[in-house]
Amino acid sequence: GQGNNGTSNTGGGGGGTYWSTGGNSGTGGSGIILLRFDTSLTFSNPGGGLSYGTGTYNSQTLITITSGSGNIQIS
Repeated sequence: GQGNNGTSNTGGGGGGTYWSTGGNSGTGGSGIILLRFDTSLTFSNPGGGLSYGTGTYNSQTLITITSGSGNIQIS
């Protein structure tokens, strides 16, 4: 049978298949970038292009970048 695809934003690998079934292996999951820095600093994505979420925990800013391309600035 067919292999399952990996889970998005985890970087997980795709599922395999048994050679005699003639199925295809699953594709790997997309990756994620995690950033953590002091809340006194500011994050920006000049020019846009990235899909990201923000949060805070214990006086730290948390950024999760899940897709896109572009630049980041932390200042």
